[in-house]
Order: sequence, then C-alpha cells, then structure tokens
Amino acid sequence: METMKRRMYASYVTTSALGLALISLAACSSGDDTTATPAPSASAGLTNPLVFINNTGDKTLETIKHDGDTNNQSIGKLGGNNEFQGSALGDMTSSAGDWVFVNLTAAKGVGIIDPLSGAKPIFETIIPTGERPVHIYRDAVDGEVIWSMNDGNATTGIDGENCAAQSEGSISILHNSHLGAGGEVPELKKTLCFGLGHKVTAFARPTATDASILKRTFITSAKSGEMTVIDNNSLSGTYLTIINKIDLCDGNKEASCDSDVATPNASSPHGIAWSIATGKVYSRQEGYENVVEVDPNTMQIVRKVDIAPFSSSGISPDGKFLFLRATDKATDPDHVLGKLGVIDLTANPLAVTTFPDLQDLAPGSFKFSPDGTKLYLTQSNDNTGLTAAQQANLKRDKLVVLDTAALPAAPTVTAEIGLLASPAGHNLDLHVHDGNLKHLWVTNRDDNSVSVINAASNQLVQRVAVGSAPNGLLVYESSALAGHHN
Repeated sequence: METMKRRMYASYVTTSALGLALISLAACSSGDDTTATPAPSASAGLTNPLVFINNTGDKTLETIKHDGDTNNQSIGKLGGNNEFQGSALGDMTSSAGDWVFVNLTAAKGVGIIDPLSGAKPIFETIIPTGERPVHIYRDAVDGEVIWSMNDGNATTGIDGENCAAQSEGSISILHNSHLGAGGEVPELKKTLCFGLGHKVTAFARPTATDASILKRTFITSAKSGEMTVIDNNSLSGTYLTIINKIDLCDGNKEASCDSDVATPNASSPHGIAWSIATGKVYSRQEGYENVVEVDPNTMQIVRKVDIAPFSSSGISPDGKFLFLRATDKATDPDHVLGKLGVIDLTANPLAVTTFPDLQDLAPGSFKFSPDGTKLYLTQSNDNTGLTAAQQANLKRDKLVVLDTAALPAAPTVTAEIGLLASPAGHNLDLHVHDGNLKHLWVTNRDDNSVSVINAASNQLVQRVAVGSAPNGLLVYESSALAGHHN
C-alpha cells in the first residue's frame, strides 16, 4: 500500500453553544503535504451533497454535485487515468469520517476517495484486501469502521490472496479518520478467514429499550451455508475475532446435515438484516426459501418461517417488518404478476402476509423512506422467461411508489413515476437530509444518464448526462452539512 500523506482541511459542525463552528479535520492525499485550509466553497463535499456514479462502460467513478431540483451537474470522473487499475467498480459506502470506499474486484482491494479536500473528490490509493471484494458496509456500531466482503474465487469461494492455506473465504476490516485533529487515515486493520462464497453482513447492538443486546457482527457465507459471529465490542478482549459459527443446515430441508459447521449445505444464505424492534438477526436462505431468526446473545436460531415464492427481502426502518418481493411468470401466460408480502417480526409465530398481486409489474430493487411510510420499487425490464404477451404487457421503466404507513395491511400504489427508457434497467438511491427524504436518484444504463426525482411531488425534475452505462450509485452527504443544507 502506498504511503498516504496528511492534508488539513476545514469543516463546519453544529454546536449547541456556538452554532456554526469551524473545526480542523485530518485527511490525507497522495500529493504533497500541505497545511492549507480550503474555504468551504473550494471543497466539493463541504458545500453540497454529492452523488457518486459507477459508470460500468468505462469503469469510471463520476461525481455529481447535488443542488436542488434542476442545478445538478457533473464535476468530474475518477478512473480515466487508471487509478482503479482497470478494475470494475463494485459496492460503495461512506464512513462517519466522511471518506468514500469503493470495492475494486479485479484490483483485489478497496479504493479510497477523499470528497472534502478539493473542488473535486480526490483518489487517494487502493488498500489491498482480498480476492473478489463484493459488498462493503459501514459498521452500525462504530461508523469509522468499514467491513469489506471478499467472496473469493467465483467457483471455489476461496480467497487465494489471504486464505489459500485454510481453503476459506475472508472479510477485511478497515478503519478511517474521525472528524477532528489526530484522526487516522484509512488503513487495513484485520482480515479474517472463514466460510466460502458470497457474504452479507448485519450488525447487532444495544437499543434504547434493550441495553443487554451485545455488539456482534453476523456474516453469512453462501457456498458453505454458515453464519459467522464476530465480537464487535471494542472494549472486549476478543474484539474483531470470531466467537462462534452457526450451522444453517436444516434437517427438515435436506438429509445430509451433520454436526460439523464446515460441511457445506444447500441453505445458500443471501439476505440478512438486524431488527431494532426485536434485537434479533434475520437471515434469508435462498436454497431453503425460508428466513431464520437468530438471538445475537445466545447465537442460536430461535424461529423459522418459510417464505416461498418470495426471493428478496429488506427490513423496514422501524425494524418491525421484513418486506418481501418476487415475480410470478407462470400463473398467467398473458401477464407478469408482481408479488409482495411482509413478515411482522414482532408477531409470534412468524408468518408471511401476502398482498394482492401487481399486474404487469416485475419488482426489482426497493428502498424505504426514512420514516417507513413509503417504499420505492424499481421494475425489471428483463424479458427472460416471458411469453410474447407478457413482454407486450409488461410495464417498463417505472418507479412505483407504495404507501406502507399501515403495514402489515396491504400497501397501496400512490404513484408510478415514468423513467427514461433503459432496457438494461435502473438502480436507485435516496438523498436524505436531517432524516427527511428530499430527492431520489435513479441510473438509466442505456441512456447514459441519471434522473433526479423530487420526493415531495414524485416528479422527474432533471436528467443529468453521465458516462457509459451507469449502474450503481451512492448519494453522499458529509457530516458537515447536517443541519445546514437543503
């Protein structure tokens, strides 16, 4: 890893006594050392929210300065000078220290972006992590900690960079600068070898109503069918070490289960979430078509529920509901049927409530509004497996808005927002300021653009041209803007 040098810059924070106060922040640069403090107007991230766009066609990371409904504009790209070593960009996240982290699959590492020290975001370096990093998370317990999932070889699931001797995959844990003098620059803290295949993560922690919940990280591995538990209490003597492995093999689903957690099974865990309402962890097994509930303190499976035919899940902001979706191509030869449902996690027993079908809609990715009263659902444009009549009737390029305020009662469709034509589909992220949803950002892969949607009016208010085949995106707002920007 190349040596990263420090840059000092300024930010604004709110204090109860002083209102708007100027503080010094520690950052880093791959350029010369400097003690100059740029004015906020010279800093991309100190003046406006930013939207980072993954242009898959040219493997660049483009930045858009977010300024209301119609003043949004691209301010530059990273990657054109081979900063990312020709690697396709993967998942992105930001930290409590305001850095941006980008998984780089072919480079076997995490790209580090400084959004605050210049008029445009600055590429710093690539921190080597492991083979095929896919998902990346900000730690919900300590926002200065970043977890990158190294899925390993696509066939074997083994991370050949770190864990070949153990024949296992891995995860890498990074730490970055906190706001204020003396903060650390991003660095790799630890790599742990365990499990095989695709990994997803949830963070258990104490809540306002239950301080007894332990700080633990739960990570499932799809090929090996296991859930690994890592101590996430920084005051513990076993901090960031593996303290348990939970075998997800279910004897009611397959006959080959044994007492060895390392024996692969057909559970194929993929979705995971922690609930602030129940304090429990919920893992969705694609192979078994079920959801299991895990107690983070005992590290035991306590409840299960079958969820077929649903194939995707996400948790509501209040932690009470696990929202489910699927697409039915078989029932009606003329119409695709979008299927939605929920599990009330506070109910006993766990059960799926199925909602009325959405005709001619094929649900894609979705996100809740911060207050949980709305759900924004993209639609798949994929013709695979559809009859000619289903293809003709399918509603395409729509962002469906659902009223979810009364869950578990059936949500109602309140709007179908037309998007720009993009057969390859769309991705979605939200701009939330001080807890309030302001705008939705949607990529249009075939149009080489992103759309800006006003959340209050549900109107598409601007098209912003970007690079080739935009796919993933990250709406970023620095901590400096909290309370000060609309």
